[in-house]
This record gives sequence, structure tokens and C-alpha cells, in this order.
Amino acid sequence: MDELKRMMYATQKGNILLAFRGTETAKCFSDGYAFAWKNDVYPILDDDHERSLHAAFDSVFRVNRDQMNWLYHHIHDETERGHVPTFYDLERKMRSPKFGRWELMIALKYFWLKNAIGSAIWEGLLKPLQFPVEAQWIITPFNNDLCDSP
Repeated sequence: MDELKRMMYATQKGNILLAFRGTETAKCFSDGYAFAWKNDVYPILDDDHERSLHAAFDSVFRVNRDQMNWLYHHIHDETERGHVPTFYDLERKMRSPKFGRWELMIALKYFWLKNAIGSAIWEGLLKPLQFPVEAQWIITPFNNDLCDSP
């Protein structure tokens, strides 16, 4: 069953990314949504709008729904307590065999593309000397050519 689900996921991913590249169908999906599929990030902020396209595949995404939910709420909870976490703070908190620097970067880029985190928080997350140089890529536009990586 897992193999079948992965094959269905790959087919769905291909269809969404092809539709995103099309001139008429590109407006069907946001940059953030296409980016999430391209990079295997569960598009948690799209659960209400396009849920039927990704919800069944939660376990197949590299960064799953629980990880995205935890990260999003952790950033906001820490900020409400008066502590804006830096990239390195989040990296230390999230690091595990299945969640490293790349997973954190693609999760944060999805949030950036969805405009889900305010500019003051981004200033804290990407505070000088508190993030790796490759993390600057997080706050760059997503290119429609789908060749978007640091």
C-alpha cells in the first residue's frame, strides 16, 4: 500500500507542477502551493483551499503536516512570548534524523511564499550571523521554471 500511495503522490505532484507551469492553469495554484509540492513540504496553509489535492498524502511529504504545524505554531508562540527565534534556534529545536537544515529551509520558504510570517519575525529569523548563508535563499521569489534551490 505504501508503494501505491507513493506512486499516486508522484503522479499528483507531476500533474500539479505541470499545471503550475501552464499559462492558463498557473493561476490555479499559488507559488507557495507549487513550491510545497516541488519540495515535498506539506502545504499546511492551503488545507482549507486546496486540501483535496494533498491531504491524502500527508505521510509521503518529506516535511509532514505535524512538522509544519509544530513549526508554524512554535514560531508564533515564541514571538508572542517576546522571543523571536533565530534560524539557528529553530534548527537546534527541530534537528532530527528526518528534519535537518534543508527541511527547515524549505518549510520556512513555504511560509515566506504564503506571506504567513510578519516582517519583524523574518528579521529575527534571519538576524545577521544567526543563520547560514544559504538560508538567504528562503526570502527569494519562487521561479516558475521550477529550478529553484540554493
